[in-house]
Amino acid sequence: MIFLGTTFFSGKHTLDPPATYILPIEQLTLRDGTFDHIYMSKTADSTIDETHNDWNENTLLDAPFDESLDAGNSGFSLRNTDTILIKVREKGTFDWKVIYTKEINEIEDFDIYEIYKYCRGGDTDYEFQLVSTSNGVENSYVQAEVTSSFEGFFVMDQENTIGTIFDVGDNNTVRNTLGEPLELLNEKYPAYISNASANYTTGTTSGTFLALTEWDSVDKSGGVRLRKNAVDVLSDKKAHILKLSDGRIWLIKVNGQVQNNRGQHDDQRQLSFDWVEIGDVNDQETLYNLGLSDVAREWWY
Repeated sequence: MIFLGTTFFSGKHTLDPPATYILPIEQLTLRDGTFDHIYMSKTADSTIDETHNDWNENTLLDAPFDESLDAGNSGFSLRNTDTILIKVREKGTFDWKVIYTKEINEIEDFDIYEIYKYCRGGDTDYEFQLVSTSNGVENSYVQAEVTSSFEGFFVMDQENTIGTIFDVGDNNTVRNTLGEPLELLNEKYPAYISNASANYTTGTTSGTFLALTEWDSVDKSGGVRLRKNAVDVLSDKKAHILKLSDGRIWLIKVNGQVQNNRGQHDDQRQLSFDWVEIGDVNDQETLYNLGLSDVAREWWY
């Protein structure tokens, strides 16, 4: 018991205010009345005359009942947003990369559905931001984290994605640089001459492409179509992203033939192909020029 700021036991917390616990507000109910506006704020300083002001950082809900039950800030967001961005970076790195942009002209433009396919595997953590911008200036955002993990390998561009988890090969690679030894007249060991800046990876990737039914049995006709589509994508002479389950990823072109070899039976056919790295998979300008990104130059950081 506390009486006039003290207790009969003179405890060390005598002057502390009584402990209170305020339950979070999860529901608001209106009834037995006619209402034309509801406003809720995190601050108690707002007066009744101010409740029709624009949405601000303290506003929790603002429902003018203007032919709808909308109590969100879509109108405020529309007035302060001309472009929405989606940005990504690997967790622990500094630089963000814009992967998606959309101009905002009306409320319906905020309906956004986007899949980002170029995350590498190996349980890599990524951070994504959905950013509101006005006249090129970022003003608000929401952020989320995602862990990227998958089996097998995938080859993809903006329109197509192929891959498999069956009988994936060793995916051995070679790092290529240009240079040659030069034997000198009076020297035991040669000098090594390298006048080029070439430094790129080549490799071979293979896997069995099977189509399965919903009961996980082999779909023979579906497998034929699946492999034909995979060969068509690998043979289209375009740039692709190749990513492996262990976290490795490259910007590639297929080099030469795509082989379709029989496995243990007719339906078990393995596709294999050689490839060469043609650029930096994280460079926005390179991806844009090769048709692997639609993000224009003004958003390259």
